[in-house]
Amino acid sequence: MASLILPCAGLSTRYTDLKPKFLIENPKMGNLSMVVSSVKGLPLNKFSKIYVVIRDEHEEKFNAS
Repeated sequence: MASLILPCAGLSTRYTDLKPKFLIENPKMGNLSMVVSSVKGLPLNKFSKIYVVIRDEHEEKFNAS
């Protein structure tokens, strides 16, 4: 099976006062984070592992993992 790698490591320069986009809640998906609501739309049975790559600063500031 394949692994899915999701790069979520943008600088978040447009919305500096908010969480990074991948952590913002999606109201159309029951307020799940954008990354989770995006993954739910994929054929997950095709992947044995899912890796989400984030910036160290997002982990430190938002406890993103």
